[in-house]
Amino acid sequence: MAVFTAISMVMNMKAAKQQKKAQREQQKQQQVAARRSRVQAVRQAQLAQSQARASGAGMGALETSSLRGGLASNISRRDEGLGFSTEMSGLSQNISMFQQKAANFRSYGQLSAGLANLTWKAAGASGIKMS
Repeated sequence: MAVFTAISMVMNMKAAKQQKKAQREQQKQQQVAARRSRVQAVRQAQLAQSQARASGAGMGALETSSLRGGLASNISRRDEGLGFSTEMSGLSQNISMFQQKAANFRSYGQLSAGLANLTWKAAGASGIKMS
């Protein structure tokens, strides 16, 4: 019976550890999203500057460095978006994995606690003193 109780305690500790890992991954996910938001804000400002320069150049705008900069910004945004999606997907997979492990350990702990309780009841029914 004490063995089942000990197993239950260990499983609950492991579940808590996995849940903390999932929480850390969620924090990383929030940081990645915040970083992306900051980068997008900077890029929007750069694009607005490029557009203002290009419109000011009039007909010669096709040959300006601001147009080339705007095009490079678009390419950079596309590549950053792909990296963001990949990183967020990986973090989501980690979160799911850690949460599943935590749930498994909690189940094992509950099973062990149930076995300890069953052993206690069986010993009482058979007249065995458990002290």
